[in-house]
Amino acid sequence: VTHFYDLGVYDNLVWQAAHGRLFYYPQYEMSFFGDHFAPLLFLFVPFYWVFAHPCTLVVLQSVALALGAIPLSQATRAILARASGSTGPLGSELLREAAGIALVLLYFANVSLLHISMFDFHPIAFAIPLSLAVYQAALAGRWPRFWVMSALLLACMEECAISVATFGVFLVLFGEGRNQRRRGAALAVAATAYFVV
Repeated sequence: VTHFYDLGVYDNLVWQAAHGRLFYYPQYEMSFFGDHFAPLLFLFVPFYWVFAHPCTLVVLQSVALALGAIPLSQATRAILARASGSTGPLGSELLREAAGIALVLLYFANVSLLHISMFDFHPIAFAIPLSLAVYQAALAGRWPRFWVMSALLLACMEECAISVATFGVFLVLFGEGRNQRRRGAALAVAATAYFVV
């Protein structure tokens, strides 16, 4: 038994979609997409074919938040690797490794992350690991992954388009090389158009 209103709403929405009623919103007798646009919910439908239960949503949300540590760790290593050979404290490989581990531990120890994981279910929570994945992909120059992660981030909720467009502007202003700046401009324009539509 739960008193979390949104968990019940999303459980019902995904259950409806798994049974052929495309995200029907019985409270308002309309499609949920008339209230919020979160196409990421399509990814949960196959899980409901196997195990249709609210715990499925909560577990998937917690797993996604935990997986955010992977792109965070990879991005941290890439940034700290630039300090290799410097005379400062980060010139030491051991200290760079320790700093990377400390940052990941801080991510897991973040009380806000724990609260998001334990409180209810919201598709916007997936924006945390996906934002980290977009940044890491850009940092590594993995452009196909960058576009896929950006699309998934846009699919979390309509307001995520603002974050994606802002990241595109960041690449335009601070990107390394002309190609990265072009990709940033394309991302900013696409995300802005998505938000307007």
